[in-house]
Amino acid sequence: MKLELDAPIPPALFAAVAEILAHLFAEDARLSRRAATSSPIQPSSGPQGAPLR
Repeated sequence: MKLELDAPIPPALFAAVAEILAHLFAEDARLSRRAATSSPIQPSSGPQGAPLR
């Protein structure tokens, strides 16, 4: 499949999309590291945990 454009992609648009993707990948990596280092979520008291008294 080949995509044909009437005009070339402006360099500013290409740079903006590249910057957005870089930020998204950086945020994803940051959140993945945080999830890997955080302690697992403990169930709270209530319906799923011990009954409240």
